[in-house]
Amino acid sequence: MSIWSSWIDVLAHPLFSLFVGSAVTWFCASFYFKRAGDHLRAEAARLKQTNSAILYFLEHPGASIEVQRDADGHPVGLIVSAAAHSAARSSAVAVGSDGTPHS
Repeated sequence: MSIWSSWIDVLAHPLFSLFVGSAVTWFCASFYFKRAGDHLRAEAARLKQTNSAILYFLEHPGASIEVQRDADGHPVGLIVSAAAHSAARSSAVAVGSDGTPHS
């Protein structure tokens, strides 16, 4: 019995084939799952940011909203801007120590 015949017996064994197939499947699946997970995390971050902008817009009805789009025309986010305006008026009347009003 030569060394080659013992190697052929090992390589032809069903458990060896199962181990090699499992290893190849695991490496390929881990690559694609990692890539999909990264894409999902980025999408979740964009959705969280967009959700916050929509909630701000709903809480402040005077704000204006604009949709951001990429080069292909797909929406990638929202721009919410708010402007404030303030006006005040004041008057005072005082009475002096001599009893005459001063303004």
